[in-house]
Parts: sequence; structure tokens; C-alpha cells
Amino acid sequence: MSKSVDLFVHPSNTLTLLELLEMNGMTVQYNCRSGFCGVCRLVVNDLSKVDGDCEKRGMDNSVLSCCAVPNDSLEVFMSGDLSGNLLYKR
Repeated sequence: MSKSVDLFVHPSNTLTLLELLEMNGMTVQYNCRSGFCGVCRLVVNDLSKVDGDCEKRGMDNSVLSCCAVPNDSLEVFMSGDLSGNLLYKR
């Protein structure tokens, strides 16, 4: 079952989507943390709100969370049991 979480991000953020989610207590599957394995792929509501390794983006609004760096608040769709909003300010 896929659920979504709202991720509020400061525009000067330099952390990856994976790092932000982990900092806020979310469990994200990953393996290499460098964009090769594809295990950490997540779907976001707006690709224009994500910087990083563009060739890793999917046609379905998916990104590799270990490479994607959010530049604005966005909605992230994940599998598992999620609840509440995340707040990150730097």
C-alpha cells in the first residue's frame, strides 16, 4: 500500500531526499546510496521541486532518493505505514 507524506523543505537545502526522510524518522529502503542500484526510488508530486542527478528521474515522477535534492516542499509517495507531516528547516 502506498501512502504519501508532505515534506517541508527550506529552499537552501543541500541534503538528499533520503537523508531528509531518515532525519525525520522515516524508513527508506536503500543499498548503495550513490544512485546505482535503484532500490531507493520514490515517487514525488512535482519533479521541478527536485534537483540532483536528472538522468535518474523516471517518467512516472520517480527519483532516486539518494541523489535527489529537494529545492522546495513536496509530497513524497512511499510504501508502508506513514502518518503526519515532516518539517525540516535548515
